[in-house]
Amino acid sequence: MSDEKLQKLIYDWAFRVGRENSAVTLLEDPPLPVWLLESITIYEPFRAQAIADAKLYWSIPLPFGFGMELFFPKSFEIASFQNWHESIHEFSAEMEYCERMDGMNCSRYAVTLERLGRESGAWRLIEIFNEKEREQTQKMFRFFKDLNAKKSAGK
Repeated sequence: MSDEKLQKLIYDWAFRVGRENSAVTLLEDPPLPVWLLESITIYEPFRAQAIADAKLYWSIPLPFGFGMELFFPKSFEIASFQNWHESIHEFSAEMEYCERMDGMNCSRYAVTLERLGRESGAWRLIEIFNEKEREQTQKMFRFFKDLNAKKSAGK
């Protein structure tokens, strides 16, 4: 992937830049960093949904391990979509993290975005989740919320 600005946007999204001090905890109604709000499309209803989805994503703890590294796809398709002459649908990169410092027991998970588009000369987040991913992420949030409540209650 050669577009450095797009790569930085995905990297900052994947590592939740601006949330470093609380990366591994559940946050209810987290504040979104200015850079993220500026990276979301200006077009409604996409903007409102992307902000809601970003808050949901930002709420969930970041999987954490040693040597976390983001692997970008070698290529992806750019096509027009509604107001955007250039958009990327179903973007996916892979995050790798290891349980041990020696690089053993490493795992990977997908970092996905439903749609990105070039707007006013910059790449913007248009859609973060599709309906199925949104539902799964909401379930994950409720799971972490219930887990935290049980820990707080001493169960």
